[in-house]
Amino acid sequence: MKTRVGLLGAAVGLAIGFSILTADAAAPSAKRGGNRNQNLVEMTRNALQVEDVLEKVVYLAYTHDGKIGEAVKGNYEILPETIIPWSISDENSVSVVKVKTSKGGSAKMYTFAFIFSDEGLQLLLLYPGGSNADPTLFSDVLVTATGVAQAALSSEEVNIKDTRVLGQITPAGWAEEWLWVNENGKTYKMEISFSTGAPGQGTDWDIRGARK
Repeated sequence: MKTRVGLLGAAVGLAIGFSILTADAAAPSAKRGGNRNQNLVEMTRNALQVEDVLEKVVYLAYTHDGKIGEAVKGNYEILPETIIPWSISDENSVSVVKVKTSKGGSAKMYTFAFIFSDEGLQLLLLYPGGSNADPTLFSDVLVTATGVAQAALSSEEVNIKDTRVLGQITPAGWAEEWLWVNENGKTYKMEISFSTGAPGQGTDWDIRGARK
């Protein structure tokens, strides 16, 4: 069931119908780990039933759309599709939530981080589109990618408009296209290759035409 949220505070229905994945970095190695992951999933499920949280999801998507010139008036329909328990520590627990939004006749996927701590729940919009990057990998690439986009667009103000996987995701890695836009609406397509090493060794990445 979709959830329709008005920008000015319309009624919110239940957000249901999403799937659950286990990220490699959060995969349980023992029963206790599995239980902690399940608790994080349940915390995220419960959060997605709270009107204030759903309105925050819409607000973050709408704010991002405003930055890239895609914001529309009226309702955003949101459908949380996937929950990935990402990391659990003494300081906080983080789940990745992929949310499909529909507005003005168009649809787009957004990936959020739900960060639970003693201070409460913090929501962070990671990126729009269908990137396969996890929060850590995305953060690693973002600084360099932003600099490349700023140079290519001759602008300090740049934002990611969309992301998509190119071809297939294989055990050896995958490639992506990140579409950037500046304040004047000029766009730049960036190609990034990701190479998956041995388990525990992380993922290497390379931006075409850039030096790390």
